[in-house]
Amino acid sequence: MRRRFSAIALPCLLAIALHGRHVELHAAEQAATELHGRIVDADSRQLLPARISIQSNNGEWFFPQSASPDGSAIEYRKERQAGSIEMHTTLSAHPFAVKLPPGRYTVTVERGKEYLTYEKSIDIGDQRVELTIPLKRWINLGDRGWYSGDTHTHRTIGELPNVMLAEDLNVALPLTYWVTKSDTAPTQGDKAAGGNLKPQPIAVDESHVIYPINTEYEIFTVKQVPDGRHTLGAIFILGHKQAFDFGVPPVSPVTVETRKQGALLDLDKHSWPWSLMLVPVMDVDLFELSNNHVWRTQFGFRRWTIETLPQYMQLETDADGFTEWGWIDFGLQTYYALLDCGFRMRPSAGTASGVHPVPLGFGRVYVQLPDGFSYEQWMQGLDAGRSFVSTGPMLFVEVNGQPPGSTLRADAKSLTCRVTGSAEAPHPIDRIEIVSNGSIVQRIGGAATQTDRGGYRQSIDASVTLDASGWVTVRVFEKRPDGRVRFAHSSPVHVEIPGRPLRPRREEVRWIIEQMQREIARHSGVLTEDAVAEYRLALRTYQQIERFGSQPAEWGSVRQIVAHRGASSDRPENTIASTLRAIETGATAVEVDVRTTSDGHLVLLHDATLDRTTSGSGKVNDLTFADVRKLDAGTHFDAKYADQKVPTLAEAAAVCRGKIDVLLDLKESGNEYAQKVVRVIRESGDPARTIVGVRSVEQARQFRSLLPEARQIGLIGSPDEIEAYAVAGVETIRLWPRWLTDETLVPRVRKAGVRLHLNGSTGLPDEVAPLLKHNPDSLSSDNPATLVKTLPALY
Repeated sequence: MRRRFSAIALPCLLAIALHGRHVELHAAEQAATELHGRIVDADSRQLLPARISIQSNNGEWFFPQSASPDGSAIEYRKERQAGSIEMHTTLSAHPFAVKLPPGRYTVTVERGKEYLTYEKSIDIGDQRVELTIPLKRWINLGDRGWYSGDTHTHRTIGELPNVMLAEDLNVALPLTYWVTKSDTAPTQGDKAAGGNLKPQPIAVDESHVIYPINTEYEIFTVKQVPDGRHTLGAIFILGHKQAFDFGVPPVSPVTVETRKQGALLDLDKHSWPWSLMLVPVMDVDLFELSNNHVWRTQFGFRRWTIETLPQYMQLETDADGFTEWGWIDFGLQTYYALLDCGFRMRPSAGTASGVHPVPLGFGRVYVQLPDGFSYEQWMQGLDAGRSFVSTGPMLFVEVNGQPPGSTLRADAKSLTCRVTGSAEAPHPIDRIEIVSNGSIVQRIGGAATQTDRGGYRQSIDASVTLDASGWVTVRVFEKRPDGRVRFAHSSPVHVEIPGRPLRPRREEVRWIIEQMQREIARHSGVLTEDAVAEYRLALRTYQQIERFGSQPAEWGSVRQIVAHRGASSDRPENTIASTLRAIETGATAVEVDVRTTSDGHLVLLHDATLDRTTSGSGKVNDLTFADVRKLDAGTHFDAKYADQKVPTLAEAAAVCRGKIDVLLDLKESGNEYAQKVVRVIRESGDPARTIVGVRSVEQARQFRSLLPEARQIGLIGSPDEIEAYAVAGVETIRLWPRWLTDETLVPRVRKAGVRLHLNGSTGLPDEVAPLLKHNPDSLSSDNPATLVKTLPALY
């Protein structure tokens, strides 16, 4: 039901529903008295822009107007569930006026997060009232080089200058392109603002900026279900240059265009049906730790997605569903689970002000800019994680002297992280917690001291020792008289310890896997096959993470380094020596070529003949295993490797088991050959750490049936085969670098919902840098040791 509220005394009787009841307004029967006011800084006495709420004792709301012809006032009237009401006016830095019937009123004035709230009861009689409202700044973040933003706003560009200044919000990213239906371009979206938007910041003043081109795909209905909802969820693209002219799903094309335009992907709410799929498939950049269900007014969405509640989190609920803390905790613990899976999303915050009953910037992200404010540097800092999120307190921390978003690399088997800094808040501090790898590892004791500005401050100095790769972050909570949850949360600092990968807790990743399985079942037969394939890709990614942990973020988009024929630049190819060297270099997979001797033994050999890599000659298929075994497979490389023999697949699989993935380049085909390969892998290797390199669609289907636990890479012979291999179920497509002159190929791979592998050889920067422009998921090299060193240098 839509309701109307009076800005001044109305000349007629109106009945409006507030708090679930009707309030009668008898303004016409009473004389109206003008309240004239000024909001000023308590120290400078200069007029301030601010947000004001005026409510009478009988529950009626009143909305002031600017008393200056140069001023502006924007009314905001939103109500959702009973009790979830946001009624206020944002005022420019000018006097205001409002006409009120005689009675008692509560006036509440706020300006963002850095001023103390002003609240005063006033009595209105029949005489004009002059009111000066001093707002006291308890902290100045700009003086410390921190600037705030809201990454999810639905306010119009026309009203944002007024509202941003009133809320002291430095960056606003209005979602001007907004679509809620599948297969529909955002430019044609039912909620798109449109207009002639230019890809450049709009300066409100030197430290307050609007960037106008941002997109929200919020898919509630898909075309395959015309008579009802089939909800997917929401994702934001922030700071792009041109409008996206295509719909979703699938979402992979959005990723390609986002990277092409230098924009960021921001995850909306963590419990949308598709959110956990988006993270690995789109390589999402940002995670809203304070999302648009976190309000200043009463928490409203008590039962939204409660069916996805994971039992292991032990979230706080009551008879009505989530409590406010339960909902916030759900988001935090989901973020931690994804961090534990190796997805280094940086925190963000958004309100959806304009849609929900919440002021702009109520939840906001602060970004540190030591050299001063600019929109470009703010976005770079947001992407780098030099940030914290706040709904009230402020948080300034470093780990081993490094700011949030940093990566610490250990030389030993453990690293002690010293966390230092301070938490500050407008109310007393309830608790400060150090969180590492998903668990609260330390609570900071002591009491906060009140500052001379009226806030509270508590120092932080704690140490946490990590004996495996992981992350460390800090969060702080206020102790408020109203019992509401107000918190700040820093961006994590990541820790990398060689040979000790980050691994999620089993309950974390199992819950995510179960969500993916549920979504695959829900979408099968409804969404197109290429859309469902993205969920399967996400499922396999999480399953791989469950088994093996995650890879370093310093490799960028690259999640796998494949040692080509082993470390074949350092050791004779396809030998046990080259395999062991591949493991030693830090490669995550070793590629081996599999052929058959005349008596049916599977051996590692690239060529069909023995001439190039052994002391023998002729076709390997013509010799028995005993004959092949007599040959020297190392001297051709270097005399010191004369002891190397042609190994069996079983020997190589046993060496790799538990240490590195094995990529099988299948040089032969046929049912008997396939059966032998599968038998060896099951007996001597690890099917779950096997990648089958298939050379035909038929072979892909064959091995999907015989070895379903394994992943597959399509070793396609022609770009024309991309889609056919993807439909056959391969997880990855290999492209040769020489093919990349055709700029359509990589987008085709992404659109097909599969991963991209690029072949290389040397691992040197001049060769690798051009490949990284395509954001490959995996790379191969004859020299994996060099590639392992090159990737961090290029990223």
